[in-house]
Parts: sequence; C-alpha cells; structure tokens
Amino acid sequence: MKNKESVNYKLINLALFIFIIYVLNKLNILNKIMDIILTILLSVILSYVVYPLYKKISNKLNKYVSITIIYASIFILIIFIIYSLIDGSSFIINLIDLFTNIIKFINKINTKYNLNINIDSYLESIITYLINNSVFVIKNVVDFISKLAFVFILSICILFNINYIKRTIKKMKYSLLIYNINEKLKNYVIANLKIILIQTIEYTLVFYIIGHPNYLLLGLLNSLNTMIPLFGSIITNVIAITTASVISTKLLILTSIVSIVLPNIDAYLITPKIYKSTNKLSQTLSISVVIIGGMLFGFYGVLLALPVLIIIIEIIKYKKLGRN
Repeated sequence: MKNKESVNYKLINLALFIFIIYVLNKLNILNKIMDIILTILLSVILSYVVYPLYKKISNKLNKYVSITIIYASIFILIIFIIYSLIDGSSFIINLIDLFTNIIKFINKINTKYNLNINIDSYLESIITYLINNSVFVIKNVVDFISKLAFVFILSICILFNINYIKRTIKKMKYSLLIYNINEKLKNYVIANLKIILIQTIEYTLVFYIIGHPNYLLLGLLNSLNTMIPLFGSIITNVIAITTASVISTKLLILTSIVSIVLPNIDAYLITPKIYKSTNKLSQTLSISVVIIGGMLFGFYGVLLALPVLIIIIEIIKYKKLGRN
C-alpha cells in the first residue's frame, strides 16, 4: 500500500514544466523555439512532398543531379508565381476590389444601424503604422526570405542523407515509434496538400461561375484557411458573403448558397475520401487543440497544433502496445 503522504512527483514535474514554459514565454524565448520548430517542420514537409519524385528521378540520374533539378524547378515555380501575382494587374485589381467592397459593407452597416464606426480613421492608423514601421516591415520580409532559404537548405540536406537517416532510425530503441510518427505525419501532410489543391480549384471555379468578382482571392484564401479546421472555411465564406452583399442581391443569394453547399461537400464527400487511407482526426478534438494552441502560442500554436496532436496520439498508442 502506497503512503498517502508520499510526494507526487508527476504533479511536481507537471508544475515544473508549466513554470518553465511560463518563464520561456515571458523571456520571449518560447517564440524563438517555436520559430525553429516550425522551420524544421516545414523542411520535413518539403522533403515529404519531393521525396517520391526524387526517388523516381534518382533511379535514372545521380542523386546530386536529381536534387538540383527538383529544387531548381521549385525555385523557378515560386519566382514565376510571385512575379505573376505582382505583375498581373488582374490580381492587384481583384485585391483592391476586395478591400473596397469590405469597406463599402462596413460603411453600409455603419449608416444603417448608426454605429459611428469611423473606418477612415482606422485606415489612416493602419497606413501611418506601416509608414512608421517600414523598417520593421522590411526586416520581416528579409527575415521571411532567409527562413525560406533555410527551409530549402535543410530539406536538401535531409534528402541527401535520407538513406543514412533511415539506417540510424532502424538502430534506435524507439525505431517503431519514430516510424509510426513519420508515417502518420506524412499521411497528414499529403492528405492536406491534396485537400488544399482540390478546394482551391473548387472554390475559385464555383465563385467564378456565379460571377463573384473576387473569385481568385477567395480560392487562394480558402486554400490557406484549410489549415484551420472548420473556422478556415467560415472566414472565407463570411468575406465572400460580405463582399457580395454590396454588389447585388442576386450575387448575395448565390454566394450564400455556395457558402452552405461547398463546405458540406468538402466535409462529407471530398475530405473523408482523401482521409480514408490516412489518419483521420476527430473534428471536435482537432478544433479544440487548434483553439488551445492558438490561445497558448498564437500563430505558431495554430500551425503546429495538429502535428503535435498526431505525435502525442502515436506515443500513447506505442505505450499501450508496449503494455500489451
């Protein structure tokens, strides 16, 4: 029989862990750690995506030539997309039109309900902030480019040493656990990339057919919001309905119908089919974890919540397997 007065070390360890997280957060060290974790995770994701192609090409060509071809192609594609967005007048006009319609909607509600919301002052504050912090904005852009470059470099290093990494993992004590986590994360990444691609085409095409002027931006926005369960599509649909309401009643009705029908098609037809052979997570659990992650760690918490959840689930499964 255990002594009731014995020290509960598990509770002490948990309290110590929470205290360490709190101190790291106060010292702003936690954000830097999360930044590093996210960069490594993105590098691994990029490796997951290009590995099947690398495997096929490396069977015919030298691995150095294979990696050079793949990453040079990705780099050229990214430059082409950025150039198309910046240079393409239709995209810029679409973006300006989207913000103009949102402002019109706010002014319309403001006038109708006499809310006294001074939208012009908010816009001036945003513009003033951007001008006053232009150096900070440029620093963030440079920082983003440097992180992107590091993601590419680390991903290349992973592919270069993929066989050595596999052999090393096989020799480790927890090789089965690492293998399971790797497979589940790979499935999660591949499934989400498929969903992003399908939903981007789906939303862009449908909004184009009904005549929504911001069809391209709504399609792109929905692809980004796919990373946030449930709330992502809600954000896109709210923006779509808001902008449609200041254009015409017909467009508002059509947009409202699309905003109801498409999420249901995604939820009950497309997503389950893609997730059929992968690790489908409970939607309630996914949403809860994303909310908690966002509350605790902000943007990083939202992005890393589901991958961390997958890892925790696999660790629990592994421990149960060990007990059995």
